[in-house]
Amino acid sequence: MKARQRKQNKNKLVTFLKRLAPFLVIIALWECASRLGWVPKFILPSLSTITGTLFRELFTGTLFFNLIRSLLILIAGLAIDLVVSLIIILACIKFQSFKYFYKTVATMMNSIPSMALLPLIIMWFGIGDSAIIALVTHSVVWTFTIYILDGINSLPKIYQEFADNINLDLKSRIKDIYIPALLPNITAGLKVVWGRAWRSLIGAEVAFGAIGAAGGLGYYININRYNGDMAKVFSGIIIIAAVGLIVDLAVFSNIEKKMKKWGTLHE
Repeated sequence: MKARQRKQNKNKLVTFLKRLAPFLVIIALWECASRLGWVPKFILPSLSTITGTLFRELFTGTLFFNLIRSLLILIAGLAIDLVVSLIIILACIKFQSFKYFYKTVATMMNSIPSMALLPLIIMWFGIGDSAIIALVTHSVVWTFTIYILDGINSLPKIYQEFADNINLDLKSRIKDIYIPALLPNITAGLKVVWGRAWRSLIGAEVAFGAIGAAGGLGYYININRYNGDMAKVFSGIIIIAAVGLIVDLAVFSNIEKKMKKWGTLHE
C-alpha cells in the first residue's frame, strides 16, 4: 500500500514537472532576451522588472484601485444582464412565437463583435460606465439566453408531458423541472459569458481610455502604453489573466465538482 502511494505521488510530481517545464523555459528565454538585449527593453521588459513593478503598483494601490473599479462595473453589468436574460427566457417559455423571433434576432446579434458596436454605443451612452455596461450586456445576454433556450429544447419530451399531465404551473415547472435539468447548460453558459464579459469590459476600458474616460484595468493599460511604460502594461495584463484564472478555479471548478457528485455533469 505504501509503495503504491509513493508511486502515485511520484507520478503526480512527474506530471506537475512536465506541465511546469514549458513555463520555466519561456521564463528563462524571456529573461535572457531582455537582459542580453536580444529584444529592446522598451518592447519586452525583463520579468524581474515586471514583477517588481507589479508588486509596487499593487502595494501603492494604483493597480488595486483600477482592478476594483473594473470588477465593480463588471458585477453591476452582469447583475443587470442576468435579470434581463431571465425575463427573456421566461417570455420565450411562455410565448412560443416570441421564442422563434427572439432566437433569430439573438443568433444575428451574437455574431456581431462588441467593438463593432462601439460607435453606436458612444453616440447613445457616451463614454462612461453606462457605455461599458452596454457593451458587456451585448456580450452576455444573447449568448446566455441561447445556451438556456437550446438546453430547454434538448430536454426529453417526457418532462414536458409529465408537467402537462399533473398541471404544473409555470413557476413550478421552472423550479422543479427546468432548473435541475438545465444545471449543466446554466453552468456552461455562465462560464462562457463570464469570459466574454471580462474581455469586453477590458476592451471597452481600453477604447474609452483612449478618448478620455478614466478608471479600470483597461484604462490603466492604455495610459501606460501611451506613456511607454511597458512594465506597467504587462502588470495590468498579468492581473487580468490572474482574475480569469482565480474565477475559473474558485467558482466554476467547484460548481462542476459538485454537479458531478449530484450526477448532473459527466466527463
